[in-house]
Amino acid sequence: MKKLGVIGVVLIIILGVTITLIVPSFFTVRTGEIAAVRTFGVVNEALPPGLYFRFWPVSDRIYYDETVRQIHFPFSAYSIDAQNIQG
Repeated sequence: MKKLGVIGVVLIIILGVTITLIVPSFFTVRTGEIAAVRTFGVVNEALPPGLYFRFWPVSDRIYYDETVRQIHFPFSAYSIDAQNIQG
């Protein structure tokens, strides 16, 4: 088996650093969420659901839930002609 030369070691290190920087840059925004992307701490865009690539050392994401929720408040009232209304 041949020994790895200096060039081989350098290429392996470059490949490792590249994978470490590129892979975490991909992210998904799930259905029912929205992502605010901050670049150097300034919010510059809001992303709908989907797959995205943003370079992670300079930008970060804040996820917000935007699903519609229903709140039911029971009530009772009377109409103009005194008929009971239940809700």
